[in-house]
Amino acid sequence: MVITPARNEELREMHRVLYKCVEYMAANYANFTDKYMPLSEKEMEILEYQGKYPFLAGTFRPDYLITDEGELKLCEITSRFFGHGIFMSYFAEAAANNFMEKYPGGKRESLFEQMMQSALDIVGDKDEIYVLKSSDKTSEIKLYKPFYEHFGKKVFILEADEVESRINDWNGKFVISALNQKDILSYSMDTIKAMIDSRMYNDFRTVFLIHDKRFMQLWFMPEFTRNFLTDAEAEFLRAHSIETWICKDKSSEDVLKKAYAGKDGYILKHFRLGKSEKVYAGPLTDESDWKALFDDGSVKDMIIQPFLHQKTFRTVWEGTPFDDYVCGMMLCIDDKYFDSGLFRTSSCPVTNVVDDRKAFPVVTSDERIISCGDIL
Repeated sequence: MVITPARNEELREMHRVLYKCVEYMAANYANFTDKYMPLSEKEMEILEYQGKYPFLAGTFRPDYLITDEGELKLCEITSRFFGHGIFMSYFAEAAANNFMEKYPGGKRESLFEQMMQSALDIVGDKDEIYVLKSSDKTSEIKLYKPFYEHFGKKVFILEADEVESRINDWNGKFVISALNQKDILSYSMDTIKAMIDSRMYNDFRTVFLIHDKRFMQLWFMPEFTRNFLTDAEAEFLRAHSIETWICKDKSSEDVLKKAYAGKDGYILKHFRLGKSEKVYAGPLTDESDWKALFDDGSVKDMIIQPFLHQKTFRTVWEGTPFDDYVCGMMLCIDDKYFDSGLFRTSSCPVTNVVDDRKAFPVVTSDERIISCGDIL
């Protein structure tokens, strides 16, 4: 996937404005959670204790879709688990390097080495790394474990049910979270405070606030954005995001009525989960199943968005042609943006549902490459 310098600057501006939202929310969540993003008493206690420390976002990955008109639209942020997309981008970097060998003298822009250095720098001088892990399937640990070991770090992986019994092993070390919200909330506050005091990556403000898809509705609300964005920045953010409504919010009643009667124009997503779990795209859902989500109250735990008409790209995989939809990912560590990672491609407009392939980015102004590749 070819990314021109102009498009790359557009993505960087998306990150700059979006990070202002992230940073403001981390500091001012209490002004918005009660009304728009209700959290449990324990979650609020966790966030209050986390507030003792300066905000470090950790690793987070905004995802975006490409409309028929070629517009980029942020659709969600993945930030529950450390390193999602970051270390997987090694394969994109290797593929891009191999590709560039076909174009002697050609140049492409890459921040991969700087990103890997940043991933190493956050560990500092600590020699031991403890990964606290839920049962969720993830390939990232298999990648960042050898990465850190290569630089002399000892990496230990603890399953979720070992975390509390082995608190003396990991407390005060460099701690990485691969824990889902359910496992985190099952621990005692003493255990959770030890995670926070160890400056665990990711920060719980990232896990409980930024990953929550209800956060996206706030981007469309002047009462939120006027506190830290200019009018131009707010307009830019909204133009680059999919409008989002919290189903449980009273202001969403008209949208829910339209969606109930016309499923093909909407998509429902559980506001906390990821990996396409409990995602219901109207055009891909049976009428009876769609209406049941409303009738049985399941939508109260969801957000709703317009179902976008997306651009497709003709691809050939192992001799088989596909018209693939594409989802891009933005790679972020703390306040830094390291450009695009792998693109997920699928013959289904919702990735991870039917098939899931990958494409690598090439950021270049080389006309030889631009003329032969798919252009973002």
